[in-house]
Amino acid sequence: MKKNCVIFGFRSKPIQLELVFEIAIQRARDGYSVLIAWGGEDVYYNEIYKGKHSILWARPFYRLYARVQNEGLDITLDDTWLKTSYSQHPYVTVQASTVADYRSVVHEGYEVGTAAISVLTDVLKVDATAIPIDSVRDQLGLIISSSLNVYKKALDLLTNFRADEVVVFNGRFGPESAVANASKAKGVKVFYYEYYWPKAGYLCWPFQVHDVREYSKLMYQYWDAADDSPVREAVAKQWFDTRIQSEELLLSPRTGVKLKFDKCSTREDFINKYSLPKKYVVYYQSSDDEYVGVASSNGTCFPWDNQLDFVRILEQNLPADTCLVIRIHPHMREKSEIDRQRWQALAVELTSAKFFFEDSNIDSYDLGRYSQKAVVCRSTIGAELLYMGVPVLVASDSYYENATGCQKLSSVESIKSKVTSVVEVDPSGVLPYGYFRATFKGTQPRYLTVNSEDEVTFDGVNYFHGFL
Repeated sequence: MKKNCVIFGFRSKPIQLELVFEIAIQRARDGYSVLIAWGGEDVYYNEIYKGKHSILWARPFYRLYARVQNEGLDITLDDTWLKTSYSQHPYVTVQASTVADYRSVVHEGYEVGTAAISVLTDVLKVDATAIPIDSVRDQLGLIISSSLNVYKKALDLLTNFRADEVVVFNGRFGPESAVANASKAKGVKVFYYEYYWPKAGYLCWPFQVHDVREYSKLMYQYWDAADDSPVREAVAKQWFDTRIQSEELLLSPRTGVKLKFDKCSTREDFINKYSLPKKYVVYYQSSDDEYVGVASSNGTCFPWDNQLDFVRILEQNLPADTCLVIRIHPHMREKSEIDRQRWQALAVELTSAKFFFEDSNIDSYDLGRYSQKAVVCRSTIGAELLYMGVPVLVASDSYYENATGCQKLSSVESIKSKVTSVVEVDPSGVLPYGYFRATFKGTQPRYLTVNSEDEVTFDGVNYFHGFL
């Protein structure tokens, strides 16, 4: 008897849309009976998923489905499962004074408020918690209403259709998170797909990419499965060495924008050039949207809600003779002005700390190399500094937290004790991370080709360019 796979799709947008059909074909070829549950026309704010790609007359979803039908595989479509009149949508009244307060909105274990924050952050391209609540209260209400409707309708579909597995994009955003939670409520295994930019492949995992614990398990399994230990170690070391020795950073593989760095040969030259104190701890900021709106189920709860709060707490609990240095990620150059202003305001507030902003050419590796300790959330530079022999403190779950020399900060008390503690660092502990980053390719697509976010073809056709 064939197993049934339901692939839920909501995003009429290049890459995410084509991947629905790439995975559908692959599952069908693997022997599954595949149902595509399309809800892209029936979620609120659908226009934001389409964005500039809203060429409704071209109907890329239906054209792609027609193309896939030509394969003669067991793939069917349900595009009416989500249709609901406006008046029948569930609506929740939320008492909130900030956007962050919406994290407390939970329905049957589904963190729908957190998912709504993810949607708004994705739409506006700004950390939604930075926006005054009165500017977006109505939008958040509509997103929550739509997400709860998806949750209810997905429960109905999975009650009436026996599914052995569900596939959905990412699982973090409104409708996608609703499907994931409905599937879990029905006891159906969920797979989450993502495009894997570093190697032009895709992921389809039984956990979210933000689930650090599961991601780490996979990473170590991948390391253990490598046949030749000397080769895998050499590959990992080369990956780290290449990045650390580089004098420029590719800010985004999607845009090709690079930033050059100034390296110094000695600690004295470095300290003098940047007027740094002899004793300092460095915190490496990471783009807020990597953490905002990630469900608590995918990470340990920490006594700080965001990076800004954490930096305040960190600065207050350092020894009197130790300066806090904050390195703002160069990627913030491509973020919104609102996001940058929050860190600029923090620099005015923390007068005893020293900030290097996103446009600084200071070498981040030298900054860590000459520090007492480095502090990160889960940034890649944490692993790189451990490889360099620098002790690292992490303020959230991280992919390398079990490496010798890495310590987790889980309370204010732990900051006070671990900032000053002496620890050994074993660079070999992060080699599995480097090997994974260097060699893991994900699943290589058969039909999908991505040249850029906007230049995407499926079996040689760009379905977002209309007919000509």
